[in-house]
Amino acid sequence: MKMTRKISLFRIGIIFALFISVLTLAGSSGAETERELTRKRLQNESEMRSARSELERIDAELARLRRASRTTQTRLREAELELKKAIEELNVQQGRVKSVKNEVTALSNKIVVTSEMIQRSREMLAKRARSLLKLSRISRMEFLIKSDDAVEMELRSRLLMNVSGADVVLIDNTVEAKRNLEARKAERDRTLLLLVDEERKLTAAKNNVAARRLALQRTKDELQRQTASTEDTRRKTLSMINRIKTQLAAIQEKLRIISARHSTPTRFTAPTSGPYFRPDGVSLPGVYVKASPGTNVKAIAEGEVVSIQSMHGLGQTLILGHGGNLTSVYANLSSVNVSIGDDVSRGTMIAKSGISPYGNAYYFAVYKNGVAQNPMTFLR
Repeated sequence: MKMTRKISLFRIGIIFALFISVLTLAGSSGAETERELTRKRLQNESEMRSARSELERIDAELARLRRASRTTQTRLREAELELKKAIEELNVQQGRVKSVKNEVTALSNKIVVTSEMIQRSREMLAKRARSLLKLSRISRMEFLIKSDDAVEMELRSRLLMNVSGADVVLIDNTVEAKRNLEARKAERDRTLLLLVDEERKLTAAKNNVAARRLALQRTKDELQRQTASTEDTRRKTLSMINRIKTQLAAIQEKLRIISARHSTPTRFTAPTSGPYFRPDGVSLPGVYVKASPGTNVKAIAEGEVVSIQSMHGLGQTLILGHGGNLTSVYANLSSVNVSIGDDVSRGTMIAKSGISPYGNAYYFAVYKNGVAQNPMTFLR
């Protein structure tokens, strides 16, 4: 919205600057020499071309910055979403790693408990074997206890007919504990491998978050640079507009001179008979009048030709100064039939209509003391 207002100011600034240029010529007194008038005309035309060129450059630069800013803002939103997604994935992965670590810890604790139980069983069996050996009830019990093969231990234990039932239960429990111990070790090893994979994924997720944060910061820096560039362009534009406004004071004096040379018009003639319109969504001081290309355009009242120039966005433009500080503007013309300084009467054919950005139509506006008037007052 702010950018649109700035561009609208450019258009107004162009018209103001054009008024400055041409009304300076129109207000020259009869005492000025032809040579002086020519010098002033060339000087003002040069200044006007420079002003138009600068305004067009700023207009294009602001449009480019506006497009770039929209693109960067879109990229910034996308980068923020990607960073948010990466952080969520990182949190999930951290939860997985924590869960696997807890599982490894639980398995390790179980292995420790089982190992301790086996150790206690072995100690109890060894003690029992020593007791039996002393009683000469068995000579191979100690060998049996020292066996590392659980299956062999179980088989041999069945052959020991002199071993009590409690000893058999203890041996069975020890064999089962050793089996559980091996199974839990195997499960722990698989879980450790899973932990390594999950930690690898966690590292990748952290790297992804870091990359997203860096991309986000770069996008923010780019947007900040574009904003600074836009602000610089805005300052330059405001400076130019202020300069034009300062010069606008001279317009009123020139209009006063023109008004003194022409009586205040009381009767008006519509430039053409075509219907008028204002484009939707466009703020304009004037209106567009529909007319086929080449249609004769007439002066609305007696006055003097103060400008004939090609204007940015308006094409070939003609401006008449009338009495009573009244000024009429005719734009989007295909040709002009008068010259600067010519006096015209009400209804004089001054130009032919052309093509506007909105089709077969020309632009018409009226100003009084530099203030836009309702052009419909002069079209009836």
